[in-house]
Amino acid sequence: MRTLWTCSLVLLMILGWATSSGSAQNDDDDPLADLQTVVAEQGEEIDRLGNRVATLEAGDAPSSEGRPTEDAGSGDEGDTGDTGVPVDGDDPVALGDPAVVGEWTISVVGYRPDATGLVLAEGNPPPGDGQRYVLIKLDATYDGEGEASFFFSSSWGVGDDTTVLYDEFSDGCPFVPDGFSGRDDTRAGDSIEGNICFLIDTDDVEGLVLYIRPFTSSDDDVVAFALTEDQ
Repeated sequence: MRTLWTCSLVLLMILGWATSSGSAQNDDDDPLADLQTVVAEQGEEIDRLGNRVATLEAGDAPSSEGRPTEDAGSGDEGDTGDTGVPVDGDDPVALGDPAVVGEWTISVVGYRPDATGLVLAEGNPPPGDGQRYVLIKLDATYDGEGEASFFFSSSWGVGDDTTVLYDEFSDGCPFVPDGFSGRDDTRAGDSIEGNICFLIDTDDVEGLVLYIRPFTSSDDDVVAFALTEDQ
């Protein structure tokens, strides 16, 4: 985290130098203009990374700060699991079918109910006894204006057909194979594919349901997706 802010300071110093030098140069100085463009783009990326850092706790552990998540214990009496948020997964969207979630049209295009080997190859910690990693591949088309990052636009969790049991902050993989990134801005009408990943109890794999909602919305905007094993 300290490295991120050090890089930010260096880039801001470069931006200041480039701007001041530009005022003394001819407008046709293309190398300087190119440098200013690059620095500006890096400044925007720093802002995006800063927003993501704001959601992390000390030690870079996942956190719910600054982003809507499923609060533990907020579900109806009798709910089980880590988050316990009641949701309606009675009629989830089928594998491969699209559904609108906020400004995105999303479909589940792949599901690995036991991706432990693949996830461990990325340097993730091994699961505990009775646990495994699951990997879900999404296709997302941006329906809004301008461009946006799916990584920053959406929040996700998995569970059964009534309750979110695992969320991306507490139970997501630190390093996701071919995962989404905050740097992957998508223009209006364009699509992006990527994986999301969870560490779950093996007993919860059967009938697992994926829940996605816009990053800053309420539980009422949650969309459920059925997860079935790739054939």
